[in-house]
Amino acid sequence: MNCWKQIQELGLQFQAIILTSKMRCGMSFRGSDESFKSLFKGPFLELVDTLKEINPEIANVINCVLGNNFITAPTIQKDLVAACACEITQQIVCDIADDVFCVLIDESGDFAGKEQMAIVICYVNSEGLVKERFLGIVSVKETISQFAKLIEEGQIETSSGLNQESSIARAGDTRWGSHFRIVTSLMTIYGAIIEVHEEVGKDTSFEKYGETMLLLDVLQSFDFIFMLYMMVEILGFTNDLSVALQKRDQDLLNALSLVKATKEELQEMRNDGWEELISKVMEICNKHDIDVPDLDAPYVQGKKPRRHATTSSVSNLDHYKHDCLFSVLDLQLHELNARFDEENTKLLQCLLNYVRNVQCDPKFAKLKGLSDLCAKLVETKKCNTFDIVYRLLKLALVLSVATASVERVFSAMKFVKSQLCNKMGDQWLNDRLVTFIERDVLETINNDVILAHFQKMSSRRFSL
Repeated sequence: MNCWKQIQELGLQFQAIILTSKMRCGMSFRGSDESFKSLFKGPFLELVDTLKEINPEIANVINCVLGNNFITAPTIQKDLVAACACEITQQIVCDIADDVFCVLIDESGDFAGKEQMAIVICYVNSEGLVKERFLGIVSVKETISQFAKLIEEGQIETSSGLNQESSIARAGDTRWGSHFRIVTSLMTIYGAIIEVHEEVGKDTSFEKYGETMLLLDVLQSFDFIFMLYMMVEILGFTNDLSVALQKRDQDLLNALSLVKATKEELQEMRNDGWEELISKVMEICNKHDIDVPDLDAPYVQGKKPRRHATTSSVSNLDHYKHDCLFSVLDLQLHELNARFDEENTKLLQCLLNYVRNVQCDPKFAKLKGLSDLCAKLVETKKCNTFDIVYRLLKLALVLSVATASVERVFSAMKFVKSQLCNKMGDQWLNDRLVTFIERDVLETINNDVILAHFQKMSSRRFSL
């Protein structure tokens, strides 16, 4: 009895090997006439007959297989292919483990004109190699009305630019760079700007006269002069750091020192910079005959009547010193501490040590790209020493997934679902594509694992 069971299992093993070879080649399984007298029974049975002719021992084993165990039924073949596809996907998931990965989805039509969405994932394996794996396809249904409703309800973002949702873009979020040069130029030519606007006010029309005079009132106010000089001082401290961080060849050690120096300068200005700033502001106000408010008097906002000033509990000194200067400085210090916190500083320090170490190692001299660098870090075990750099490198590799993998899927789809095989169901096509495209993964899976999965899918007359 045990010998008979072993023969049955061996027969199934032979047939499973034949089926997996068909999967790797993307060939069809069945023929139009699989009868005994047929001249072409289909690729599967023809290959079985060829093996029987080549090796009599194989012929004896296959001839002893019971009819129920001879896997020619379409449902049995589909179950075997589905088992292979599931094991391939499981192997890919195990290869990713808990690491990061990127999902790429693209749309194309098959031979029958049916829209399909191909799903490809990209990740870096344990050897530091970039892998792009096909997971499956999903049929695309008519979803235009559903998307229109979701867009109308605001559940789908449609913005194509930066910060277009509900806020105005900040200078740091765009390509404008620092405003230090602008405010410095404005301070340098301030006198000329006033003279030009005064001349324009004399020669302009009645409609433009009001706008010109209003602009002159703003430019010749104490508030404007104070804000201008405050911005010049603060941006002067942060400009060196801003320019340095935008350089592609920035020395990391210099960047770390600039961050520390900028924080110290801003803190020093908060502690002892008020007297120097207010003296400069008063000097320029006296030079251009601008009224300087009494710092001990209550602060009046804008053009409010003076009768409201007596009700204010905030003096001009408190407003300009605490509400303006200290608030801006505290905001700058908070932003620097948030952007260059302990983790970011640790990353910069790790990058600095990494660059110095790699520059001295000849093994890293002839690398051609980031993928080679990632693999070399794993090979030299430096991925453990510079773990933060290695994680950052994996993110860069994963996010830059190419569309070539998706195009490869669409090419395979046209090969598997050809003109002669154009009535394949969605799940059958998905399983065939997974086994055909990821045939290198299929090679690593033992047939016993596939047959065990196949056995668990449903009850069988013969138990393995």
